[in-house]
Amino acid sequence: MRGYVTFPIIIVLTAIGYLYYTTLFVLIDGWLGLSTAAGFANAAVFTALAVVVVVTYGIAVFKDPGRVPYSFSPDIEHSESPIHEIKRKVWIPVSSLHIPVNFYRDSYAML
Repeated sequence: MRGYVTFPIIIVLTAIGYLYYTTLFVLIDGWLGLSTAAGFANAAVFTALAVVVVVTYGIAVFKDPGRVPYSFSPDIEHSESPIHEIKRKVWIPVSSLHIPVNFYRDSYAML
């Protein structure tokens, strides 16, 4: 368990804790009051959502996402398959192009 708690995880949990505290004890308590029925209901719903966020984050951190099954093979014959090669534009540096000196002047003259 010691190797799993890294700096990014601590940052995310700190951000969740900060947002929970400020929302519950600054916003909800300031607007509705936690002693009122509406304030208590909002605090309960927000606490439930915060618990769900922390639990799902913990599952995402500690659980293995899985793997692609060995029997999987993409449908190559499908026309919209991303397997087909896509021709990409290749960046060519301007310094390697041989553009005539009057190219830009002539192209504006055609407009």
